[in-house]
Amino acid sequence: MIGNPLGNPLGNPLGLARTTANGSSVGDIVTRQSPPTGNFLEADGRRLLKAMYPKLFSVIGDTYSIADFSNGFTTVTLSASSAWTSIAYGNGLFVAISQKGLTSVSADLGQTWQAGAALPAGTWTCIAFGGGKFVAVGSANYSYSTSDGSAWTISGAMAGNNNWSALAFGGGRFVALASNSVRTCYSVDFGATWVEGSNPPNTSWQSVTYGNGLFVAVAMSSVTAITSPDGATWTSRTLPASSSWISVAYGNKVFVAVASSTAQMALSYDGINWFSGGASSSIASYSIAFGCGVFVITPVSGTTFTYFPNMGQFTNNTLPFSVNSSAAAFGNGVIVIVSKSGTSAARAPVFSTENFNLPFLKPGDGSNTAYIKVT
Repeated sequence: MIGNPLGNPLGNPLGLARTTANGSSVGDIVTRQSPPTGNFLEADGRRLLKAMYPKLFSVIGDTYSIADFSNGFTTVTLSASSAWTSIAYGNGLFVAISQKGLTSVSADLGQTWQAGAALPAGTWTCIAFGGGKFVAVGSANYSYSTSDGSAWTISGAMAGNNNWSALAFGGGRFVALASNSVRTCYSVDFGATWVEGSNPPNTSWQSVTYGNGLFVAVAMSSVTAITSPDGATWTSRTLPASSSWISVAYGNKVFVAVASSTAQMALSYDGINWFSGGASSSIASYSIAFGCGVFVITPVSGTTFTYFPNMGQFTNNTLPFSVNSSAAAFGNGVIVIVSKSGTSAARAPVFSTENFNLPFLKPGDGSNTAYIKVT
């Protein structure tokens, strides 16, 4: 991972004190041309044992740690057997929706699940969280929103009665794309009303993500991606190959798209210029999600999934059951992966029980080094 001029790619979420003088408290950051006296380590992202640095861990916890899945996955039971199509995290809740409109809600980080209010009859494909609201879209020309899954509120009309197959939140707005038409739309009031965006190429849009001020969408059987700063105007971009692009995510300053028919990846640092990422593994992908410093690719079928923080650092791991077209979401140090059949979901705490990471900080002047007080 590459640090920004102010320090860690995550910023300084804990507000750790930074000074050019010697820090006096555990967790203080100092920038010096030479190592300070006392118990300091260079803030270089290294991994430490929690048992050896309990005081430091009590201050920074896993804020700067990278998910490693060393705790393993367990199988948890959703509230009903259904074709679960999408999952999101927000307001301290995981909320999953099924193709038929059933919903399942967990308030304890995916350990137990209860039935939420059902959506109207239809085909439901996507759920996303933003601005305190979960928003769901599908085959109807309306979206529905909820804060906790206990009741859903209908929105204003979307841009026609389409198969809304891709949904994301970013920059203060929700953006949706259809898989059966050249329709896009966006909402700046958290799904209450929708405005039609410009028409992209007529292709089967499958996934959209937001990062670095840009929405990026990919489609099946296409060499074209599209980008928009606001969901109103879209511009075509060229992917490295025509493929069944099924999912796209943003993290660690890179966009990554994956294909469902092959183990193919496409990468972009700006969402505009794309190049081939090769194959992450021998599995065909169904979805890609980013959280806790890593991308996770779930399989079309089988028990093998792949995770990686950066290109070339691919690791395969095993799910506790064979999934069938799954979706994944991160929330508060946990990942949940749902399957498109049955009642089972896979859950894992994503941080090691033994290790944690220091922040990775690089002072902007280039002449100093950042150190963190450890005891």
